[in-house]
Amino acid sequence: MKNILFFSLFVLLIACKKEITKPALPEDYYGTASAERNGKPWSAHPTCWIDVIGQSNLVVQLDSFWQDFYFKEQVSIYGIPPILGTYKVYKLSTQTVDKLYSVLSMWDADQPLGGYTILESDSSTNLVTLTKYDTLTKEIKGTFNLTFVVSGRPYPSYPDTIKMKNGQFFGKLIKK
Repeated sequence: MKNILFFSLFVLLIACKKEITKPALPEDYYGTASAERNGKPWSAHPTCWIDVIGQSNLVVQLDSFWQDFYFKEQVSIYGIPPILGTYKVYKLSTQTVDKLYSVLSMWDADQPLGGYTILESDSSTNLVTLTKYDTLTKEIKGTFNLTFVVSGRPYPSYPDTIKMKNGQFFGKLIKK
């Protein structure tokens, strides 16, 4: 009986040490993205496409994962003109649907927890700059500075305001 118990415990310990293989990110993700999020380093995986509705403006979605596996945060920037330049970012509303706007969403894997919208009073820093748009390779590159204010607090400890400073993204447009 002792031998069976010892053997079972040994097998259990070996099984627990087995490393879990993380699934690969979908092919939609290409490139890199980073920023200072409230003064701390932040990174994300970009996926970029041409707006399905507008058929000309660009969408950049920056998805942050815990341990490159568990979806937790998403910065979405909609309506970037496909022309190099710096553009003001607005808060999403019925009046700004046709303008450049951004939202920050918090997730627990596939469950939305809460979100943030652009802080309108901080208009001097809510900017996106498109620095590269290669129509042959479909690669885009840019920078951003965004300030968000809570619209639905995901956790009680989360701050009222989230500042994304010195943001950079590099991605490739995909078909949606």
